[in-house]
Amino acid sequence: ARLDKRRILFVLGGVRDVAEHEDNAVEQACRRQNIPRFSLALGHISELSSKCIKQLESAASIRLLQPALNHCASTDWKGVEPLPEGCQPPRLPMHLVYEIRNSLTLREFAARPEASYVLVDSFRGSFLKYNHYALTLIDDTGRYVTLHSRDCTAILRQEECLSLLRSQIHRAKSGGISGALAEEIRRLELRQKRLIVLFADESAPRLQRPPAPAFDPTVIVAVVLPAKGGEARAKEICGAVASCYKRASLGPLNSALAFAALLQNEGVLAPIIDPSCSTQDVVDREEEEEEPEEDVMEDVERDCEEEEAKREEDRGNDVRVQATAKALGGAATTTTTTT
Repeated sequence: ARLDKRRILFVLGGVRDVAEHEDNAVEQACRRQNIPRFSLALGHISELSSKCIKQLESAASIRLLQPALNHCASTDWKGVEPLPEGCQPPRLPMHLVYEIRNSLTLREFAARPEASYVLVDSFRGSFLKYNHYALTLIDDTGRYVTLHSRDCTAILRQEECLSLLRSQIHRAKSGGISGALAEEIRRLELRQKRLIVLFADESAPRLQRPPAPAFDPTVIVAVVLPAKGGEARAKEICGAVASCYKRASLGPLNSALAFAALLQNEGVLAPIIDPSCSTQDVVDREEEEEEPEEDVMEDVERDCEEEEAKREEDRGNDVRVQATAKALGGAATTTTTTT
């Protein structure tokens, strides 16, 4: 059954998983109201509750959520096969470039709560850090600072996050968005060979439905969230440094970073930008990929150890999202989603 004419309510555990008694309460309410209920997944990577909400918001705003739900319904809500033990989605690198709005300088932006949200959405998942991501903050004078996971050790508490960001401002340099992209290419040239860019312009056409995943080790993806959009500016910024770029909307600015992370983690962002990206098996990708730089490898190993310790402490910590879809003027449907 299609869900085009149904209203959907998503219910998720805030900060923690949905407790058993909460899950039972939703189940009983659905039974009393004759509302069907289903389990969904937003991806293979566990995310923070706040990022799950943003991902749903973005998908709905660019009209990708409804087709995704219809696809689930067409398969009778059958879940994908779980990944084999120890086989996680490849950690694809991504460079996020956030252009600060309202003519704020880097130092002024570093004092605002919005800055902490940007850092969390860029570098944190649920019980994991994105060691393979880079974030550039840039103001309208063209000054920028690029951060990596190793620079952001404590960012979940707002005050600590903003204090950490302020401590990095002294590293700011001039060069604009093109300069920031070029600098990150130079940093990664031993590991990556080609840059493709998504120019995430809210005024652009909506991002289209993702194709099949493509895990291509020769590609690094950058996502630019500009303060000022337009095709001419996209060409000016991306044309000089990228082998391929696409201008499209990821939805509202405040949810775009989280949604970009979801698309990249599932391996669909690169083929959205460049359909010529090759699809490769995860194992092949890992065998062919050059060894990371020593400090990056140490970060990844330390991160894996922390994740394993957390899993032992709290098994099954995936964020569970429960969704209820109610027909307009008729019967209803319920859905449960995990991230």
